Amino acid sequence: DWFMDVISGEVPNDQIPNFKPEMLFDMWREKAAERTGNPNLLRQGSDTRLLSQAEERAILSQKLQEAWEHIDVNHDGVMQADELKQLLAHCSSIQPQADIVRELMDRMAGDGARE
Repeated sequence: DWFMDVISGEVPNDQIPNFKPEMLFDMWREKAAERTGNPNLLRQGSDTRLLSQAEERAILSQKLQEAWEHIDVNHDGVMQADELKQLLAHCSSIQPQADIVRELMDRMAGDGARE
């Protein structure tokens, strides 16, 4: 309760005499910039730390593998048009038209790709 009273401005802040609750966002951005060098990066919690590139790579790789196992319904390791359509529908909440899926497949595969 005390913390919420301080944040809301009901309890005076001894360190910042003219404290207003709307000042918090700028203060958080400044602290984030001091810690990370990026003023747009706010940490998600006081006990949260930034991920290393190796950790981020491992997490993304794992999540991608899990998503691929869900999408690769015939488990052949190759993305077919129907699997891409399912993936696009999942990511966008839109049922893509077959010609758009084919165009995307062609663009991703590049020239000389086999069917």
